[in-house]
Amino acid sequence: MCNSLTFASTAKEEATRFSDRPGLRSSVSGVRMVPRSLLVFSLLLSAVAVSGGLEEPVFVHVQDRVTSTVGSSVVLPCTFKSPYSDYTTVDITVIWKVTVFYTGSVLFNVTNRSQGGKKFVDEVHTNINGRYKLAGDPRQKVASLEVENVTLGDSDQYFCRVEVKRQGLHAFMHESNPGITLEIIGPPIILWVSVNTTQPIVQCLAEGQPFPKIIWIDPQNNKLPANSSDTSVTSGPGKYQILGELRNPKLGGTYTCVVVSDQGNSSQSIHLPSKGQVRHLLLYIIGILVGSVILIILVVIILLMQRRKRGKAEFNPTGKRAQRSSQQYSKVSMCQQQQIPAVVPCAPVQDTEGSDKCLEAGTVS
Repeated sequence: MCNSLTFASTAKEEATRFSDRPGLRSSVSGVRMVPRSLLVFSLLLSAVAVSGGLEEPVFVHVQDRVTSTVGSSVVLPCTFKSPYSDYTTVDITVIWKVTVFYTGSVLFNVTNRSQGGKKFVDEVHTNINGRYKLAGDPRQKVASLEVENVTLGDSDQYFCRVEVKRQGLHAFMHESNPGITLEIIGPPIILWVSVNTTQPIVQCLAEGQPFPKIIWIDPQNNKLPANSSDTSVTSGPGKYQILGELRNPKLGGTYTCVVVSDQGNSSQSIHLPSKGQVRHLLLYIIGILVGSVILIILVVIILLMQRRKRGKAEFNPTGKRAQRSSQQYSKVSMCQQQQIPAVVPCAPVQDTEGSDKCLEAGTVS
């Protein structure tokens, strides 16, 4: 402000000397000269504008970087300047975006407006996952954001936007650029350890920031060389994940995956059977499969035999009728062998005594 006044005073003196210069008015024929008062006012206005004396409608200021740890709550500081923030007829909207300036995704959107007099209320329009809230009073020119229970995935760049608007009038707005870089630090965590006995490969997926180192310990408690051809480390599926692999383990027994960083360490073990144990296990599985197949075949044979027996029992009456017809046919053949004339039919009958006789037609026994 002192610089602005000094600059304005100097401009006024120069304007006075310029207007009082003798012979100036008569030096240019036919040209109407600007009055001294108007010239002085124009120079003063220009001086104030150039020196920053006119306050901008809205100006947002944020920090460059904020660091926090996993599971904690963190505040992203944001302040702003506006000559209208104290007006009760003005609404102040605070918007926080992520990743990209201006077009980034909106995480939090709240409007502070008057309910009459000096009583104000915050109306939240957007709050993704309910993890965000305003940390400050917009009427005090504070638009900070609080993020609860942060994770490694919250590491990103955040942009603070403030809009000041009176109903029916044009809104004044400003958004920080660049934004705040939020860095989340987390201790190393092992997500899972698995083994593929057919390869064989032991895998260990870990997460942490900064990235941890992976160390393998064999069943004889020896540390294996880190990141060699048999202990490769690559990026995991997640942004802050790494995948360690132990290829062609020589021994059978318990292998341990250890992840270490300056934030701590974590370990998890897994049992890897020896080659002999794997062979015995395969033979055992094959034996179970072969025995199951044999048992199924025996059950099928037994069921077929039972069905065949039931079939014979059901057709026994038919067999007896066929046997009786065969006996009657034999008796008729016997009568024919006695050379009875064909005109006299002969038929076997059974008398009351149970003996068979051959009767001629028309003969009464």
